[in-house]
Amino acid sequence: LREFARRGPEDQIRSVIIEVPVYDPAVPRDERIGSPKAAPQARRSYPPDWPTESAAAEKVSAAMDTLEKHLRSMRLPEPPLRLDLASAFVVSVTPRQLRDLEDLDLVDAIRPNRTHRVGS
Repeated sequence: LREFARRGPEDQIRSVIIEVPVYDPAVPRDERIGSPKAAPQARRSYPPDWPTESAAAEKVSAAMDTLEKHLRSMRLPEPPLRLDLASAFVVSVTPRQLRDLEDLDLVDAIRPNRTHRVGS
């Protein structure tokens, strides 16, 4: 994806998965859940200002709503597909749009949306 973002033709489109932070966006990316550098306790507990699982779910939902509005304003080739259970969106983007998404605080990770083929 990095190569696509830097050198991909501007008329080319890739499908990607955009993940919303499940934890406090103020935490540096390399300390967040899913990062190989994340401290073990960061993977198991909510930040102090999220005292309950319900409060955490509300914050994630609000972040999803905000990111969805932003994605819809970007004039993507297709509308974003919201995946609430994964706290993520599937979107098709150009290299320029991918670069724009990389710097958003609301984006925790961007992953390729790989197609898995079943043998016949």
